[in-house]
Amino acid sequence: MATRRPADMTTLAIPDLAGKAVLVTGASTGIGAALARAYAAQKCRVALHY
Repeated sequence: MATRRPADMTTLAIPDLAGKAVLVTGASTGIGAALARAYAAQKCRVALHY
């Protein structure tokens, strides 16, 4: 029987989008807020809709 490794939830696999523009809807809370922060940390231009 195969064993599964637990997913590493501390990192987010985002392709290199530095300098790209992204639109995040639902960015006020939850997953949308986390994605907006992650994209900004990747040097993306982030447009938010909440």
